Amino acid sequence: MRDALRHFIAEFVGVFALVFVGSGAIMMARHTNAATPLILAATAHGLILAVMVTATMRISGHLNPAVTLAFLVTRRIEPLMAAIYICAQILGAIAAAYALKATVPADLFAATRGGGQSIALDVTATQGFVLEMIATFFLAFVVFGTAVDPNAPKVGGFAIGLTVANLGDADKSLGIAAVLLYFIVSAIAVIPYLKWMSGRIKQEEGALA
Repeated sequence: MRDALRHFIAEFVGVFALVFVGSGAIMMARHTNAATPLILAATAHGLILAVMVTATMRISGHLNPAVTLAFLVTRRIEPLMAAIYICAQILGAIAAAYALKATVPADLFAATRGGGQSIALDVTATQGFVLEMIATFFLAFVVFGTAVDPNAPKVGGFAIGLTVANLGDADKSLGIAAVLLYFIVSAIAVIPYLKWMSGRIKQEEGALA
């Protein structure tokens, strides 16, 4: 139970920081009329994710339900622990949203929808899901290639944060139903690669043992 609590706190704090800083950057970009708001928001998300993944990776370091699902389908995390991770991630995000609502001017919070994001009006839902699948594949590819592979360079969460920054903060607030569908579709899209990569890593771990 104590171990589960440590994992819960690590995921909660990590996601809280990600949402608080990332959504806060979106609000500040609007407040200051930044010339390049997308770059500002993407950089903020990438940097805070790199820092928090590095800070929490000794305990957990997922900070994303898609990453947790990837570990689940490759049997690198037990279902109960995966549920704990995802609950912590959701609660951390909700707590950060309320913290922003309490500390940011109401007009700015409303104008930016709490720092939330949405797909452009000229992008269809199908195109949005395809883009999310591609972005999730890149993220899973980097996570397994850097944080999971025992022979990978020890770069902490830098590569993961850089991936998110380069994707331009691909995750969008599409509503609960759409988000759940996104996670399911994204997981299905990357399962073949994840199983192959996980099998290769396990072989390398066996060789090192």
